Order: sequence, then C-alpha cells, then structure tokens
Amino acid sequence: MDKLKTKKQCYVPRLTFSGETHIGLIRDSNEDCFCYVDYHEELNSMAVIADGIGGHKNGEIASSLCCRQFVASWKYMNIGKILSLQKIKAFMRHEIRSINKDIFAQNKRKNFACPMGTTVVAAVFTPTHVVVGHAGDSRLYVFNDGKLKQLTEDHSLVATLVKKGTITGEEAKSHPFAHIISKSIGPNASVEPKISVFTKSPDERYMLCSDGLSMHIPNQRIEEILNKSNTSKSALNALMKEALINGGEDNVSIICAF
Repeated sequence: MDKLKTKKQCYVPRLTFSGETHIGLIRDSNEDCFCYVDYHEELNSMAVIADGIGGHKNGEIASSLCCRQFVASWKYMNIGKILSLQKIKAFMRHEIRSINKDIFAQNKRKNFACPMGTTVVAAVFTPTHVVVGHAGDSRLYVFNDGKLKQLTEDHSLVATLVKKGTITGEEAKSHPFAHIISKSIGPNASVEPKISVFTKSPDERYMLCSDGLSMHIPNQRIEEILNKSNTSKSALNALMKEALINGGEDNVSIICAF
C-alpha cells in the first residue's frame, strides 16, 4: 500500500470541493468532463476528471460517459458508506474496466476512423485514506506542509523517457511527443488502471486536473497558489485564471479539495 505518512492513522475532517472545466482559448469544443460526489450523510466523497481523446466531439462523449458511469455506480453500490479499502479499490478497478469495455464497444460498433477514449483520474476520499484510480496523464496532487507532491504517475511517452533518464523533466515539457499517452480508456479491448491507496493527514489539500492545467502552470506556482488560498474555491479560481493567462491551449479541468 502506498502511503504519504508513516505516522499513526487518524480521522481527517471532511473536505470541501470546488470544480470547473473551461474550453480554453484555442479549442472549438471541450472534451474534458469532471464530477464530484459529496453527500454529507455519507462517510466518503469522490472526485473524477476525464480528458477525452478522439476528435470530432467523440472525446467529449467518452469523458462524459466516464463521469456519468462513476456517479451512477457510486449510488447503486452505496460506496459512500463503505469503509473497506479493499472494496473501494475493487470498485475503482471494476468501474474503469467497465467504462473501457463500454467505450470500446461503441468504437467497434460505429467503426470510428479515430477511436474515442478518455484519460481518467478518480479519487475516493474516506475519513482516513484516499483511493486513486487512473489511466493517462490527468493528475492528482496533494499539498501538505508547504510542499506539493504529484500522487499519480503519467501514463505517457515522455514520462517513460524521463523515468529511463533519456530526457529531463524540463525537456519533457517541450518535447514534440508530449501529447502522446501510453494508456487510456476506450481505444483498446482491455485496460489495467493504476490503483493506489494513500493515508490522509490533517490540513492536506488536494487537486485533480487535466493536462490543460499542468502544461501551463509549473509545480512551484501551483504550490504557491494552494498555499495562499483560503478556500478550495479561491484556489480553483486562481489556478483557472493563470492557466488561461499562460496560453489556454487546451481544455482545462480542475477540482480542488480543502
């Protein structure tokens, strides 16, 4: 099990969520989609960001289907009241595989020249842990003790090259193949998402985002914004504004949880 802290597990106060998606300044459609589920009568909350791929609005269909199915299954399976981490991990894995199966079937049935698909980063926040499932380059970050840490590892060509030491992190940002992802939901018959579990600590702040944010704002600046923001909404507004000012070359989706 992945852990942010080795200290004794403790109950963490409920998070407050704020989210937004923006078409950006260049694209003619928004293929991103986001959702979060936060019922005060439930123990757990969930946040999801999906970044569609495929073009001609097919990516928009895939990302929307992803979010809608997560919410529907959350309600049907009563995940908001489940404390078992193993059951939540099983839910996360099952949903991503199931969504992949549905999108793949649509691609096969409609015979798209460019199969639609979507990245996904989904997080279930329990009182003590965060269970994360992801495929692609949408990300989850945690901010704690003045430091920002990326909890997900991009499934992309440049991430693989950085890991191998072929290129540096700085070179990856301007690499001609920076847009190529190595894993997504829908284009292939099966997918194996990365599922991780992290312990929560008091005063942590979380941010989920599509690459429309991470490509325009360096980690140090994200860190500064999350540090000085008093609420999840003020952080969301500042991050979105800066992403657009810095170019807005892609759709931008953000969920902040304080």
